[in-house]
Amino acid sequence: MKASLFALLSAASLFVSSTIGRVQWTPDQANQWYANNGWFAGCNFIPSTAVNVLEMWQAETFDL
Repeated sequence: MKASLFALLSAASLFVSSTIGRVQWTPDQANQWYANNGWFAGCNFIPSTAVNVLEMWQAETFDL
């Protein structure tokens, strides 16, 4: 019990300490980052006919 509580408190303190020093970007900094990186393209869609990401590409269950 004490070990799990210690682990939980340690993880929480690491999270808090890692977020304290962070500063939010200004709009100009965000726009500059976007100008350098451009539009990201990708896909995170799973159709309702698939159970998971692998299932959607199987020949038996592929749905155009």
